[in-house]
Amino acid sequence: MATHEHRRPNTVRGIAAALGRIVLVVAFTAVQTAALAVWLGTVRDAPVGSGSLVVGIAILLGGLVVEHALTDLAVNGRAATLPDAASVAVGAAEGALWALWLAVAGRVGGVEGVLFAGVALGATLVVHHTVEINDLRGRTPFAGVLNLGTIGISAVEAAGATAWLLVVTRREAVGRLLEAVGIGGVEPATVGVGLLAVALFVEHTAGVALARRA
Repeated sequence: MATHEHRRPNTVRGIAAALGRIVLVVAFTAVQTAALAVWLGTVRDAPVGSGSLVVGIAILLGGLVVEHALTDLAVNGRAATLPDAASVAVGAAEGALWALWLAVAGRVGGVEGVLFAGVALGATLVVHHTVEINDLRGRTPFAGVLNLGTIGISAVEAAGATAWLLVVTRREAVGRLLEAVGIGGVEPATVGVGLLAVALFVEHTAGVALARRA
């Protein structure tokens, strides 16, 4: 009986901790999704050097720094460092990858550009996620430059980004598709952001689990 009494508090604490991590994952998924959506809407047609471009980049970087800090909480709990220079560096690095993704898609153009940019984003995210996990586990950033476990989560994030940008750049076609399936009242932009949010939630959930095991 005593054994069961000892196990029960541990079980309750474990469930509470798991629920807390889920809440944090939902929170930083929402933060990253909102930051990306506002950033893209602000910078997509903004001239180089414009105030809109600066504001969009600031919003993106701020959102990614907050996202990494909340990821740290989900992985390390009370041992998290909120936020430190490493959080800022990781957030800035990811912001650069998203900026490169958008630039590549625009440079190549068309559906091919979106797909090519998605592949490039996925490849660079593998290294980025490895560095992020190293930071979360208290290691030097380049203790390892390739964690094979990050391939899956990077592919999911890149797929979500690709689907999102395809919807944004093919809004009229998506609108016709939505009408054809009987949900023409839904804004294509909402669908695109929703696809991105789902992909990021899956990626974040798996990423937190991966970092806790690493």
